[in-house]
Amino acid sequence: MMSFPSHNLEMKHLPGADPELVLISPQYEELERIPLSEMKRHEINQLLQDLGFYKKESPDAPVPPEFQMAPAKTIKEETPEVEEKKVKEEDTKEEL
Repeated sequence: MMSFPSHNLEMKHLPGADPELVLISPQYEELERIPLSEMKRHEINQLLQDLGFYKKESPDAPVPPEFQMAPAKTIKEETPEVEEKKVKEEDTKEEL
């Protein structure tokens, strides 16, 4: 199965650095850093969807106007479902 990139998402490999998602405003100001090292691929994909990233149907597919500046929210502005998932993950880590 081929995976197509999300709009406004750039991946940079930094040798020796822990993987993290860095959310940046349209003015290129850092909004938030989200650690990814403990997450599985499907969890990262879900996080991107929950944050409002638009996943293209193909690499050259057009992006709908409402997603041109997306995502427009950060973890702090998440839906209750995402917040509940984070609480469960934190509880699981504390139990370990």
